[in-house]
Amino acid sequence: MTKDEVLSELHALIDTRLFGYEWLVTRETAHVVGQRLTALGLQEIVPGSVSDSRNTALGQEINLDLMMVFIGIWDRWDAVNILEDYDFITSAEYDYLADRIAENEEDENREPGCHGHGLDSAFLPFVRRAYFQYFNPAGRLN
Repeated sequence: MTKDEVLSELHALIDTRLFGYEWLVTRETAHVVGQRLTALGLQEIVPGSVSDSRNTALGQEINLDLMMVFIGIWDRWDAVNILEDYDFITSAEYDYLADRIAENEEDENREPGCHGHGLDSAFLPFVRRAYFQYFNPAGRLN
């Protein structure tokens, strides 16, 4: 696969996840998405490990950690930290999201099986805004 083909497939995956029915991956889909990223040559299994992975040179070049936020494969704490690292959220927005995540964790502890879908509706606008800032910083339509 050429680099352009890999990027095209990655963008299709991002678009499907970020603007489709369900942004965050489930346990079932996390494995499939991870395998796809490996097949695209964006990450690789760490030698001597069964399941730990790391970004390849191409994955590092295209900021795969951030792309994985857009795909929804990181847990919410990792995602909010990555958005902050890339300056896509302010410290006040970080605090807001951290409070929502903490509240959600408390809810999950009180009611096992509660998966924070309300949290996703609070979190997703920040992720989508970051996506548009990253890929279209001028805000142009075309």
